[in-house]
Amino acid sequence: MVTEKRFGDVSERRRDLYISGDAKEQSDFLDHILEQDFTTFKVSDFKVENVEALNKDLTTTFSVSADRFGKVMGSLLMVRPRVLGSEGLYVEHKIRHIPIDMSQTMQAIDDYDIELPPGYVVDEIPEPVKLDLGFAAYESSSHVKDNVLHYSRTYTVREVTLPASRYSDLQKLAGVIAADEQNSAVLKKK
Repeated sequence: MVTEKRFGDVSERRRDLYISGDAKEQSDFLDHILEQDFTTFKVSDFKVENVEALNKDLTTTFSVSADRFGKVMGSLLMVRPRVLGSEGLYVEHKIRHIPIDMSQTMQAIDDYDIELPPGYVVDEIPEPVKLDLGFAAYESSSHVKDNVLHYSRTYTVREVTLPASRYSDLQKLAGVIAADEQNSAVLKKK
């Protein structure tokens, strides 16, 4: 079961979609989001709450099943702990001359639990990540307990506008996020 909560400016586009968009537009939007992370998937039990209650979180819940989420590599199974969603940043490898627009201050928190498939145990999990650059911070960690792989991350943007001189820091942040989002846990047969 996936539960997503959005508030303030971060929820504006989706509130508009769920108020004025038709069922096909809403379904296509969700499909577009999910196809970024899954090759094949099926959504059920879709529900949206607090669409017009601007003082409450816009809450979306749904179940998703995804075939071939794990990648078989011989006797090992590779599983990406970051199940879905990206906080990736677009950066170029050029010198920046104009200020950087981070759009808005915000905090995104992800928590995912993956039940290990029968007959598998975790062999390796990604190392924790922690980077605080003042204007933004990113951290993530994975751990295993009771046959469940848990992944959590927090991405915080504290400043909206940065001087061009901070572009190398933004490039560093983008690289850390991209690497973390692609990390895999390695599962092996018992």
